[in-house]
Amino acid sequence: MIIRNRVIPGVTFEGQEARLDLWYSQLESSVQSIVRPVVDNFITGNVVHEDIIFEGPGERWQASNLQNFLVVASDLSQSDSSGTSKAFALSLADVTHLSGPGRAFPNHDERGALSIGDTVSWWWLRTPGDTGLGWFVSGSMRGELFGTRPVGTTHSTGGGIRPALIINQPL
Repeated sequence: MIIRNRVIPGVTFEGQEARLDLWYSQLESSVQSIVRPVVDNFITGNVVHEDIIFEGPGERWQASNLQNFLVVASDLSQSDSSGTSKAFALSLADVTHLSGPGRAFPNHDERGALSIGDTVSWWWLRTPGDTGLGWFVSGSMRGELFGTRPVGTTHSTGGGIRPALIINQPL
């Protein structure tokens, strides 16, 4: 799995899927040819920010009680041969699973993403929160997880999306 280092700004929570599809369609065909399929429609569930217990190191690092929210916990990105090759947003379960020593996000700073002007920015996850809210990785709080951003939030230079892909490993 790979994820774009910079956010694509100006995308709302509801606009993620369309913008991810557009981004993927603009990749070179040689890149598209190594992208593995994922499910056509992720079943995300939703979880309210206040219902999550976080464990460290640091603040809001990993959701330690995701097993209490079975649909949310099972929303892990993986290849699915019956699906479609495409870009996708990570879930709360993905970020929790991929965080820690020797993983994709070994610390808070590694979760950070750059935006226009090389500023650290927030980025959407695909997991919904309470009504009208979505989960995101904070830029100003250096990689902390929150489920408190209104789904219509957009910034021209701030937060946005970070497309992820599952690719075939070259031999």
